[in-house]
Amino acid sequence: MAYTLNATATSTASEDDLFDYIFSRVDSMDPDSIADAAPVLAAYASDSGLVARTMAQSMRSILDGQPPPFVAPQCYVIARRRHIMIRANVWTPLKQTGALRKNEERVYSYDTAHDHNFNFLTIGYFGAGYRTHIVQIDPSQLNGEIGDSAPILDSEVTSLPKGKIMLYQAHRDVHRQAPPDELSISLNVLFNNQSQISKCQYNFVIEEERARILSYTSASIHSRLSMLAEMAVMVGGDELMGLFNDIVDAPLLPPRMRLMCLEGLREDQAAYRGAMERLYADESDMVRLHARSALSQLQ
Repeated sequence: MAYTLNATATSTASEDDLFDYIFSRVDSMDPDSIADAAPVLAAYASDSGLVARTMAQSMRSILDGQPPPFVAPQCYVIARRRHIMIRANVWTPLKQTGALRKNEERVYSYDTAHDHNFNFLTIGYFGAGYRTHIVQIDPSQLNGEIGDSAPILDSEVTSLPKGKIMLYQAHRDVHRQAPPDELSISLNVLFNNQSQISKCQYNFVIEEERARILSYTSASIHSRLSMLAEMAVMVGGDELMGLFNDIVDAPLLPPRMRLMCLEGLREDQAAYRGAMERLYADESDMVRLHARSALSQLQ
């Protein structure tokens, strides 16, 4: 289950202090190790001028012709070093009605249950915070297909007020956020890891006893890479055909990207069959099941 961590700032910490602690002491694959960074995050977030200052820096960079630092309409990157990202998220009450309200809900991902393919720490920086329903699942129970489901192992309804720190575990914690009662801001520290981001992020339907995959999240790096592969398959050509084989055989790349490149090999039936035979025992459930099904249809 997502951790709620007790950490009170007794001093301040700079951006360098936070990164130095993470790179010297934190194993980004170990939730307990990540949780140990909570006091440093609390000290970093105790700077009441942090968000205003970094927002101003971001706006100046845009004036200077730099790319906008936003990863979503309400979320911007404060800093990024190697596989660690610090970002700020702004949460607002819903102001509109009808179709406009639905658009607001999409922008803020309100009422959309989803997981993440990275571990992250989050702290309430300002306001009462969003409300959230969290369920825990065992991701090994999912094969990645739309409609697949896993039993709910634990459940909690909570919020993220100023000063509260939580740790969300990659693929394991599914959460559905609801709008806050007032303007709220949270800070996130994302621990990206290649073996995690190669796996899908999903939108879920939370049922009484199970979490069921509704769709793939379109904003994730997984979905963007899969879309790139889809465009490459449509373009085709000899140069891309050789690359498709390499991507199909790369287990650290997203399964959907690999399967899309497998489709790109269809023009060469020998290469297509050879790739499926290699994938027959692949470690990815999605890739393995697809290859076995496609092979049985060819025979």
